[in-house]
Amino acid sequence: MTDFLEEVSGRVVLGDGDLSTTLEAHGITPPALREELNLSNPEAVTEAHLKFIHAGAEVLRTNSLHARAYELAAHGLENRLSEMHWLAAQLAKSAARGTGALVAGTLGQEENGTSTAYQARVGALLDGGSDLIFFENFTSLDELVMALQVKHSLHHCPAICSLAWDSQADFAEAFRVLESEGADVIGGPFLSVFPMMSGHSGLPFVILASEGDSSRHQAFNPDAYAGIAADINLAGGGILFGGEGITAMHIARANGVIRESEGS
Repeated sequence: MTDFLEEVSGRVVLGDGDLSTTLEAHGITPPALREELNLSNPEAVTEAHLKFIHAGAEVLRTNSLHARAYELAAHGLENRLSEMHWLAAQLAKSAARGTGALVAGTLGQEENGTSTAYQARVGALLDGGSDLIFFENFTSLDELVMALQVKHSLHHCPAICSLAWDSQADFAEAFRVLESEGADVIGGPFLSVFPMMSGHSGLPFVILASEGDSSRHQAFNPDAYAGIAADINLAGGGILFGGEGITAMHIARANGVIRESEGS
């Protein structure tokens, strides 16, 4: 994974977009807990992953972000936690096979999480074939550090750590803590992270952008998303993932703009 970390330290690496929006665009209404599709309609999940790869995504997130223990219990799936995460990784891995794309085993923050809870989720994602582990949109720095330490106890693969908009932590201080704890990539929402990129000499960033973001990009259409990708590229690189409303069309446009700039 040294090559991957070198890549994201020198250019923008395009991740995938919003799985729910992609599914809905093709006539599939995700259930209340989207991760149930790993069990009930795995073909739809794989097809959504493939659309992102065909658009130029180089990193796929597993369909496991919300598969927390309490969420599964609310849907009568508490006994299928490991299976749910293992399948999520397997489906992304099957889509990525032969393309060079990497699979980021993705998980969100638990409710009053424990090391045991994170160990079960991270372990299943690794067993399913994840190349990286992505702790996405945590609001508690303490819990993110705990989850990161659990990952370190299981595997040496790269760890991506991002904080959410409503995090109570100071982003700059949180990033210093995460770097000291062995994170490999750090970040959060575009509007919080992008202004910090200039002059930053530490770890590479992960940036999450969604339709709700606005800055100098007035309308969040595919051209605006491509503008964000180009800005990140000029700022030194990082991973760009699309949040709510970001489709394969957005990623394809970003990929085209990046390729054009490389050829000029």
